[in-house]
Amino acid sequence: MNNYSVVNYHVTNRCNFHCSYCFAKFKEPEASLTDAKTIVDNIASYFRECGITDGRINFAGGEPLLYRHLDELIDYAHSIGVLVSVISNGFLLTEERIERWKGKVSCIGISVDSLRDNTNRSIGRCCEEKTLDLKRLVSLSQKIRECSIELKVNTVVSKRNLDEDLTALYLSLKPDRIKFLQMHLIRGVNDKAEADRITEEEFKAFCSRYQSLSPEPVCESEGSMENSYLMVNPAGKFQLNNGGRYETFGSLKTTPFSEILKKAPMDSDKFNSRYTGGRVQ
Repeated sequence: MNNYSVVNYHVTNRCNFHCSYCFAKFKEPEASLTDAKTIVDNIASYFRECGITDGRINFAGGEPLLYRHLDELIDYAHSIGVLVSVISNGFLLTEERIERWKGKVSCIGISVDSLRDNTNRSIGRCCEEKTLDLKRLVSLSQKIRECSIELKVNTVVSKRNLDEDLTALYLSLKPDRIKFLQMHLIRGVNDKAEADRITEEEFKAFCSRYQSLSPEPVCESEGSMENSYLMVNPAGKFQLNNGGRYETFGSLKTTPFSEILKKAPMDSDKFNSRYTGGRVQ
């Protein structure tokens, strides 16, 4: 059995943003807190079965801060010895929330694709036409560091931000990790965003501009998440990007995760190239 130490649990489909190329859109309803705990228990059992001592659940969305049981679920996962991380667009994140997560959340990831208001609005990275500015992002990043939580910044690269210089963002936030993701299409999910797609050569050129940053960004080209990104949808079903289309392989509410993974065409080499020691690079 391959040991997959990071599982992404997308707790909600709801989001206050409406990004045109979002790949994390689901038709499944959110789980109740009781069912969500069952899902977390299932993942934790898989970690124990595999002898994974640093197994981590990454709570994502949609926007996970819109899931009303998120704090309770973080508390529960922490109480049973599972590492926790959260990926957010940052708009609803507050210093008070970060303080509450101190000692429980190992990493907070914030997705930032642009510092330009017009670009963010064109992407849909806004809430009621309001965007997240650099000053607010810096304030959040400072609080995250004060609470001894790692900060990761994710940037999806598309036609919309391909020519933008984001150096000021990374220098100001001082993240522990930076990840560039080439925008990718999932059939039936975000394939209407074809016009935003960039070539692999364009993506490589974008990445090369930031090689001198510290830490040096990790670049994931289109297709890198195919068969390597463990995704549990809001209803607790395991799904995989298999050949550019989502396929579902079973429910963690009823079936041991280890059994579900036996049916899924995971690419362990690709997974291992994206993760080191159970932590996202």
